[in-house]
Amino acid sequence: MRFIRSARHPFTDTARKRAALARGQKAERETLPLFAAEIAAHQKSSDDVMQDRANAWAASEARNRQRRADQWRRASPAAAQGPGGVGRRALSRRSGLSAGFPAQT
Repeated sequence: MRFIRSARHPFTDTARKRAALARGQKAERETLPLFAAEIAAHQKSSDDVMQDRANAWAASEARNRQRRADQWRRASPAAAQGPGGVGRRALSRRSGLSAGFPAQT
């Protein structure tokens, strides 16, 4: 199997994301104007929300990498038993060179 190494990048806290968060929180408050003060009291600060998003991003990236590794570990024994008793290395090289499609991203 051919892989393209995916770039790992951290969650970036930008002014646009903070502005979108502020607009969303404002829309929540304006939805029920009589309860605006109570809704505002339950809303997290933008710093807390951005920190939660950064943590969720890192956890999501780790889960996705682990899922792909688990898939490869399950497929690896099947690839080792390639056609005609060809080993995994030879099979991977042969299939990679003759693949009519781009590498997996």
